[in-house]
Amino acid sequence: MTEHRRPAGANEARRTPDDPRPRVPDLIGLSLEEACEVAAWAGISVRATDTERKHGPRSEVVAQTPSPGTRMEALWRVHVLVCAPRLPEGSADR
Repeated sequence: MTEHRRPAGANEARRTPDDPRPRVPDLIGLSLEEACEVAAWAGISVRATDTERKHGPRSEVVAQTPSPGTRMEALWRVHVLVCAPRLPEGSADR
């Protein structure tokens, strides 16, 4: 993606003249990298936490707080849960 193109999902974070606060974009299903990029377009940062969920692709956002569509102050932070990297089958944590 180039610097000049908005990422998919960035338009839903649009501000309006009657309420200049950005809407929280829907980050669920995006990779962590994509979620950070979409949030940055809205002027919002992302705080990610790994989850122990067994389903979902690696590094995919599976939940977020606050909910998509919520208005929030610019430079505030969205908390997302990301599927943790999986160890190959047969390997053990030591």
